[in-house]
Amino acid sequence: MKSSHEREQLIKDINVLLTQAYDSTLDEIHALLKRIDDVDDDEDLKAIKVKKLEKIYALMVLCLGMKFKTK
Repeated sequence: MKSSHEREQLIKDINVLLTQAYDSTLDEIHALLKRIDDVDDDEDLKAIKVKKLEKIYALMVLCLGMKFKTK
């Protein structure tokens, strides 16, 4: 049977391990959420680029159409 001091020390050691595991888990969750956010940002940037390219293409078509009409 363990003495009360041994039990207290064991509880403290377990609490330290639990706290470390909790912190580690929080760090992993934060890293995963950051990666998800980065992916969302990348997808947003891609969508913005596509829209810009579509506008450029539409302007080019419009300009070419005007050029042919004036000849």
